This record gives sequence, structure tokens and C-alpha cells, in this order.
Amino acid sequence: MSARDNNLSLDEVLDFFAMEPNPNPDVLGRYLADYPQFAEELVDLSHEIFRLSLTQERELTSQDNSRISSAWSVLQAGIGKPVPDPLANLSSSTMGELSEALHVPRQVILAFWEKRIAPASVPLRFLERMARVLDASVQSLIHSLSGAQQSLARSHKADDKPVADGDKQDFEQVLREARVPEEEIASLLIQGA
Repeated sequence: MSARDNNLSLDEVLDFFAMEPNPNPDVLGRYLADYPQFAEELVDLSHEIFRLSLTQERELTSQDNSRISSAWSVLQAGIGKPVPDPLANLSSSTMGELSEALHVPRQVILAFWEKRIAPASVPLRFLERMARVLDASVQSLIHSLSGAQQSLARSHKADDKPVADGDKQDFEQVLREARVPEEEIASLLIQGA
């Protein structure tokens, strides 16, 4: 870029500055003089470019290598470890506590335990409350719900056919099947705070 062009956008000016063969303080000064309206953004970009060039040019110290090795060891130790399943060993009493705390029938908690509910259909707010009661993370709960469905080890009569493995139900559908009143369903499905 050779001459000042007042029609350039912020992105264009930043692109031109970033493509300068030697973006040193003198070049920055020229850009600041030509484009004072973009001064803050140009200074921020120059800090990033100068910091990147400094980190790219220096050799790693023994302390850097030690930190990298330590972090790599921690990472390798965590690879392959199974994520704990907060729903794996729910007792009858825990199911009852969940049912009360979440204001849903036990039938709904059982559907969670059987992994019949599609995790994407459950509002995050509800998952957060459920994870809190289970003393688990939301991520581990979602991971658990994403797993294969539990085989039904109990015998009961039902109006509908059993759900085939892999065919997950929407949370709303499970609530309706459990005969949860419509106003409570609406409240449970709210995504917000």
C-alpha cells in the first residue's frame, strides 16, 4: 500500500498492515498517521504480530521443555480413561430424590436411566439441575445420555411398543407419556435461566 486511501474499511487496513513485509514500529507509525480512526485496532494487531514474532524466534528453555513434558504427561494419563456415568448406578432412593428435586415423575427419571431420551432435546437448564443433584458435570451427564440404551431388565405392560435401541425419544414426548400437566411441561422446557 503506497498512498492513503480513506475509503478502506477497518478489515482492509488491518489486512494491509498484517501483510507488510516488515511490520516494525516505523510502519505502524505510518499507518497510525494515515488511519487515526483505526488507531486502537492497529495497535492491538501490532502487539499480536510483535508478540508472535518474539515467541517464534526464541529457543525453548529447559523450563519450557519441562512444562511441556509435564503437560504432555497429564494429557496422556487422561487419554482412554472412561468418563464416569452418573446414571450407571442409580438406586431406587436416588431415583426418588431426583424425581422430587426435578419435579418430574419417576417414570421420567427411569427413561433417563434407560438412556431413552435424546440429550439434545433436554433443556440445558434441566440438565444443569439434574447434574447438580447427581453431583456430576453436565458434560458427563450428556455423555451418559448419548450412550446405548439400557436393556429393560424389568417386566411391565405398556400401551406402546418398546423403543428400539438407537431410537431416542424427545424429552417432551417422555413428559407427555408420563402424563405431566401441560403447564409443567412448558415450564420444564424453558431454555432460559
